[in-house]
Amino acid sequence: MQARALTERLWRAGCAQVYTVVVLQVAELPGNAYLNVFFLFLVEPASLALAAAAAERAGRRATLAGALLQGGAAVVLCGLTRGRAQLALAVASRVGVAGGLGLAQVLP
Repeated sequence: MQARALTERLWRAGCAQVYTVVVLQVAELPGNAYLNVFFLFLVEPASLALAAAAAERAGRRATLAGALLQGGAAVVLCGLTRGRAQLALAVASRVGVAGGLGLAQVLP
């Protein structure tokens, strides 16, 4: 039981770290920094709604794993690209991580 609690804490800590780092690194993205923060803010409620709908169909754990994997893959690819693709991948990572963080808080 302790290993499961430790694993859940590590998932939440990693998710929160990526969630914060994407916002802190927004100045490095192309375009207006204020507009980029607005885009990241704009997708957050939509990602939570999407994660909630997916959790109803596929289950919370599967949706959490998928959201975090999608967010993590988008963060890695964001570091490897430049230009508008980098901004699109930053937004995609925010979608996955915000949805995953929202689901991690409601898991039993």
